[in-house]
Amino acid sequence: MSSRLAKQKSNIITVLLLILNCVAFFVVWNLIYPASPVLKTNFDLKAQLGFYDLISSQYEVYNLDLESTQGTIITTVINPDQPEFLFKGKLTRINMGDSKLGFYLTPIYYRTPKQNLIMDGFLNQLTYGRFSAKLLSNNANRLVLGPNGIIFIT
Repeated sequence: MSSRLAKQKSNIITVLLLILNCVAFFVVWNLIYPASPVLKTNFDLKAQLGFYDLISSQYEVYNLDLESTQGTIITTVINPDQPEFLFKGKLTRINMGDSKLGFYLTPIYYRTPKQNLIMDGFLNQLTYGRFSAKLLSNNANRLVLGPNGIIFIT
């Protein structure tokens, strides 16, 4: 029974970390596209995305490349430790009203050498769900509010 409880806690922590990474992605998104629905035409961002599961002490690091092309964003994700891992997808921005930003992810190509990666759950969540964040700003600071109550100051 205790191993079942530990597994449930591990799953909850993994889901919370995935949500945190989504919100972090929105912070980057809002830095690139402040409040305008129009995409910048010559945009290219390279960043690193990390996941960590406290219970299993499992971590994964990925290199992320976001590039705007004809009004959409093409994303490429690779794992520097596993060159066999590759994800390509298209992010389509949607306006959700009331200063909320959202997007859909459409997978183009996905190749992974392993099963049950933390990234698998993250990509599933992005592919089959719609994510949004609310942007609040004044002259000095901008706040990004995530769906689970996490607040980032940018």
